[in-house]
Amino acid sequence: MGVKPGKSSPTIEKNVWRRAQNKKRPSTLPRGLVGTKTTAQVTIAGKDTTCLLDTDLQVTTVPQSFYEQHLPDLTIHPLGDLLDVEGANGQLVPYLGYIELSVTFPKDFVGADMEVHTLALVIPHIRSAVHEQVLIGTNTLDALYADLQEDPNHSTFQPLPYGYRAVLRILQQRQTSSTSSSLGWAKMVAASWSQLALSACQRNNLATYLLF
Repeated sequence: MGVKPGKSSPTIEKNVWRRAQNKKRPSTLPRGLVGTKTTAQVTIAGKDTTCLLDTDLQVTTVPQSFYEQHLPDLTIHPLGDLLDVEGANGQLVPYLGYIELSVTFPKDFVGADMEVHTLALVIPHIRSAVHEQVLIGTNTLDALYADLQEDPNHSTFQPLPYGYRAVLRILQQRQTSSTSSSLGWAKMVAASWSQLALSACQRNNLATYLLF
């Protein structure tokens, strides 16, 4: 035999709601709840600006306000419907087109002031704080890391800030995974004194090898 839960009275429900509302709310966020962002002071068209280094972002973006104030001489090239940019909330991020620009990274990040030529989307005025600053994505960061590896004087540089070290470590892993020619090991058994044709594909090039 079961017991049916009775319907609580409006007075009890009101008291429970009131106690919940009267609970003391914390004045500060708990430590460790929100991580820090990795920012850098870069130079774009002679203007020093604080940008966000985002290794999860595939494109570099520039706010329309920054473009109008500091980069009005740069041509915005249209893309039409060739590219969809999705934000962290799953919503599509609008853009006006892309521009060609140069970004100079500071020596405390990569060991020397390094200039990288890149492409960036111009984001129109939207009510989102994250889009009101320059965001440096992997299209620029990968190019920066490639230039860094070609310079023997700075290829082994280790920055002091942890955020910078974390970014460089991620870029190193990305480069290693993209250039590695080994995907793994595969076992194969062949009869003694036999010939076996093995077809392999590397970087879209198909080749056939004879194994004896």
